[in-house]
Amino acid sequence: MAGQKTTLDILKEYNIKPRKALGQNFLIDDNINRFIVESLELENDDLVLEIGAGLGELVDLMKDEAGLVLALEIDRGLNALLEEKFQSEKKVRVLNEDILKCDLGGLIKKYNFKQAIIVGNLPYYISSPIIFHLIKYRQIISKVIIMIQKEVAQRIVAKVGCKDYGILSCLLDYYSEKKIIKIVKSSCFFPRPKVDSAIIELSFYKNPPIKVKSEDFFKNVVKTTFSQRRKTITNTLSLINELSLSKQELSAILENMEINPASRPEQLSVAEFACIANRLYSMRS
Repeated sequence: MAGQKTTLDILKEYNIKPRKALGQNFLIDDNINRFIVESLELENDDLVLEIGAGLGELVDLMKDEAGLVLALEIDRGLNALLEEKFQSEKKVRVLNEDILKCDLGGLIKKYNFKQAIIVGNLPYYISSPIIFHLIKYRQIISKVIIMIQKEVAQRIVAKVGCKDYGILSCLLDYYSEKKIIKIVKSSCFFPRPKVDSAIIELSFYKNPPIKVKSEDFFKNVVKTTFSQRRKTITNTLSLINELSLSKQELSAILENMEINPASRPEQLSVAEFACIANRLYSMRS
């Protein structure tokens, strides 16, 4: 549209300088913004929560399609810009909040919704903590579409046996269906990052198809074993403080389960990790 301000125009007009400490890289390609919103498949009764609303480009595209848009922005300067921009919009609420400290359950209930769709261009340095935070609220999150560093996205969707397969891959296999829906070149951002990004979609299971006796213990098993991924599964399981089993006992248990005691963590599927966790849960000291 002729005369429409670009992201760079707005940054210059408001004298906004990207803050490296907050991992700010502004998306300057409107085509990517439209792709993200189209991927959300919004209905007029949806609650959408955007993590890091920035200059409000996504909010602009979502506000007429969703029931309500919550624009979370931790940067006070950007928050003020968003409040000014959307002050007359009845279907937009601007919140100066940190997603990692946000009680999503309370927030969703406050606005009289039962669930939310999550969207956002996440700072590279805290994308994994944010994803783990969202997992805690999976029962009230209907869909997640976020942009993260390409390498992290590849770890998320990695399959068993691949070098990228790790904690994120395994735990998200348990909690969700996941896929990369678009690769975004670094040239689409300002300032331009050194690496490309990827847009991923997560659909959390309401009832995971794989059953575990204790999610906390299961997560502990996965995280402990992958913390020293060059060691065998027998050696890493022996590091779990709750267990008082010798390596010989652990090896015998694994063999009984038809799992090779000399396997490395990346060779085990989420189903095998669940079986191991379930067997060992009752053997805790």
